[in-house]
Amino acid sequence: MKIFKWTSVSLILISSVLLLYCKTETKPKKDPLPPTIDYSSMLEGNWELATAYRDKEKVESLDNTSFKFDGAGTMISNFNASSEEQTNTYEIERNMIKQTGESRFTYLIKSVTDSTLSLITRYRGYNFELELTKWEPEGEVQ
Repeated sequence: MKIFKWTSVSLILISSVLLLYCKTETKPKKDPLPPTIDYSSMLEGNWELATAYRDKEKVESLDNTSFKFDGAGTMISNFNASSEEQTNTYEIERNMIKQTGESRFTYLIKSVTDSTLSLITRYRGYNFELELTKWEPEGEVQ
C-alpha cells in the first residue's frame, strides 16, 4: 500500500511540474488590419458612370450619374433621390467613403485604378454596384 501511495504522490508531483514548466504553443500574431491605401488622392477628379447594377442586374436609369471628388472632403454627385447635383462632404475610412450632407451614403470601394472606380452601396433597400470611369472636362488641365 505504501508503494501505491508513493507512486500516486510521485505521479501527481511529476504531472504538476510538467504542467507548470511546459510552455504552451503561442500562435503568431497576425496584423489586425492590412496596410491603409491612400484613396483620397486616387479618388480626386471627375468620374462618370460606365455601368450600374441593382441587385446584380444591369440598370440603365442611372446612365447620367457622375461624381466629383476634390480630395479635400467635398464631393459633387447626382446619385440621389432627385438625380440633381448636390454638394456633400465625405470622409474616407479604410476602404469606405462616408458621404454626409443633404444625401447620406456609405460606399465600399471595391476597386480603384487611375481610370476606373468600382463602388458598392445600398439605397432604398437595393444593393448597387457602380462602375465609373475617370474623365476630364474640356479645357480643364490637371
